[in-house]
Amino acid sequence: MHAKGNEQNIFDRVDFQLSQANSLHLNLGLTRSWFQTPNTFDQQNASAWSGLVVDNGGLGPDGLPVGPADQRSQIRTFNIAPTWTHILNANTVLTVGAFARHDQFNYYPSNNPFADLAPGLQQETLIQDRRLTNTGVRSDISYVKGIHNLKAGVTYQQTFLTEKDRFGIVDPTLNAVCLNADGSPNTDPSVTDQGQCGGSVNPGGSANPDFNSDLLPVDLTRGGSLFPFTGHTDIKLLSMYLQDAITTGPWTLNLGRGDFYHGLVSHTVKPSPALPTT
Repeated sequence: MHAKGNEQNIFDRVDFQLSQANSLHLNLGLTRSWFQTPNTFDQQNASAWSGLVVDNGGLGPDGLPVGPADQRSQIRTFNIAPTWTHILNANTVLTVGAFARHDQFNYYPSNNPFADLAPGLQQETLIQDRRLTNTGVRSDISYVKGIHNLKAGVTYQQTFLTEKDRFGIVDPTLNAVCLNADGSPNTDPSVTDQGQCGGSVNPGGSANPDFNSDLLPVDLTRGGSLFPFTGHTDIKLLSMYLQDAITTGPWTLNLGRGDFYHGLVSHTVKPSPALPTT
């Protein structure tokens, strides 16, 4: 069956004691996975081009054998996160760190795009390249003395999103230019203009009322090419908090925190004290 794949993972953590008050920590990770998209029986046997959609003897509109579908995916991820911890005194600890994580997802179509046609399942061929990178720095300080457990910190991070996709129609019946005399879609790859309907290449036929001329340039069954799409955005997030857990007897009073978000939308959460708890 067309359902093979593999995965590899590497993870490591390094701790280094610089002095009695200073230490370094480093987290490293790397992951890669690759897998095939399982075929339906129709995709495995190219049935769409052998009578299920078009009775073309297993040949695509370009006259070449279609063969089985061979769609695959790959995911790659790496992350790195160094941290420095400094003991200021018996009551106070400072931590400063940075982080970066990158995820990339690739979807690969069959070498012959017409092999991706699966009736009732897929009418287009698709190529995807999606990337997400999250980077940032953070720092926090912790102070514990008496009834106070005080923590304060700040984190700034940016998330970079990039997407590059391409797609094209591989079903000759999806956006047929003309209808045959019996009302069925005309799948002749040379018919690309409704002025040809009812003519020598479409005797007794008529124009397809549902034909969308905007899709003709991306219809691979009629000489079109893949439609390219590229999108990118940068999401910024600044978080700051000041929190003090004050404990006296059976009561604990917790103060809140605030977040400032700017990305696809903008939002601010103002700090507010929480109710006492027991």
